[in-house]
Amino acid sequence: MKLMTKQLNPTKRVCLRLQEAREHSGVSLQELSKRMRLSQDHIVALEECRFDEIPFAPVYQKNIIKSYMTNLGLDPDSFVDQFVCEEANRMEETPTRGRKKQQGFDSTHVPLLLKLSGISVVVISILGYLMIQVRHIVEPPNLVIYSPTDGLITHEQVIVVHGKTDSEASIQINGQRIPNSESGFFEQSIPLNEGVNTIMFMAQKKHGKQTLHTSHIIYKKDSSISALPFAAPL
Repeated sequence: MKLMTKQLNPTKRVCLRLQEAREHSGVSLQELSKRMRLSQDHIVALEECRFDEIPFAPVYQKNIIKSYMTNLGLDPDSFVDQFVCEEANRMEETPTRGRKKQQGFDSTHVPLLLKLSGISVVVISILGYLMIQVRHIVEPPNLVIYSPTDGLITHEQVIVVHGKTDSEASIQINGQRIPNSESGFFEQSIPLNEGVNTIMFMAQKKHGKQTLHTSHIIYKKDSSISALPFAAPL
């Protein structure tokens, strides 16, 4: 009797499984972005395994994957476990590659060349430091708003704002200063009024340089919630 062999396909990466799950569920990127309150660019980066382009720590990325699957109505456990496994492997491979490069380095040198190289490094380092300090003074701070997206239509009366600015800059939302982390990330809950809400962000350095950003969020009350029968008029 002739034995038949079956070739097993390698396990797909978690990003490909996420994309397949979304497509099989019939949920578009735009719809999933609204459900998760996360930028479409970050969702695309997640589905393409470009985790380094998602400006959150791996712990937060794990929560994003959990939210991704939950909003599709699917069990997230196997996806989260696979991400943790792959992320741990990737973190282990990075220093290994660095060690291989160091082992292949040729340490043979001439003392005179070493002295000249040392002086050059010091001079370049000082010049680079001065240029960085001048740039920090004359340039306005960076300001990135991750969520919500401009023009978002929501039925939630309170939204959570996520963004990032320079670590030395302060951040204000609608004129009110809010705290940000040492790396510049900030998060704040904003109550909305019915209709169009204008949210103004201002990042400011100690030297007075500012960066402004304005987002418009539309809050619509859920039409499925009927008014109380004896509600007093405003």
